[in-house]
Amino acid sequence: MNIKLLAATLAIACAPIPLLAADSPLQPKDLRRTMGLKLGFWRSTMTITEASAQATPGADPTVAASAQQGLREQVGKMTTVEECLWDRPDAIALPAFHLDAGCTVTRLQAANGHLGLAGSCGDASKGFHVDTTMSGTYTPDTLSIMTDIDTATGPVRLLIKAKIESRYVGACPAPPVVVGKPKP
Repeated sequence: MNIKLLAATLAIACAPIPLLAADSPLQPKDLRRTMGLKLGFWRSTMTITEASAQATPGADPTVAASAQQGLREQVGKMTTVEECLWDRPDAIALPAFHLDAGCTVTRLQAANGHLGLAGSCGDASKGFHVDTTMSGTYTPDTLSIMTDIDTATGPVRLLIKAKIESRYVGACPAPPVVVGKPKP
């Protein structure tokens, strides 16, 4: 288990259905513009602050125990992700965080430098599901969020809390780096 699991979980790609914002007139495709975040190259640091692994019903508990050990080793470590941010009409795209079209957004708020978001992706009956909540603050060139992730994949359910600090660096190098793709 390593930090790339967190990055992969944060960059969810599920079945192509529209994002829905259940309790807000703010639409997911408008989030970045509403926040005033600059398009371009961003550098983000992600730190797992808490993490645990549990066996899903009927699964071998040793698999979850192994995942738990790997997660323990990642708590407190910082990983840097660099990426280009651009508007995507089919996704919520923020520095170091995006939800693709297969996700349902149940809460989406951005005003006065404060952000709140909750969403779900996947289908537990098909072997993958994730619930994500986040809250934080932003300016046009900074983003600071805390996120809670509850995900189940096969035999393991992961509960992860992470802090993400992002800063605008400048124009994107050509060609653009894919949003959510960690730097090698």
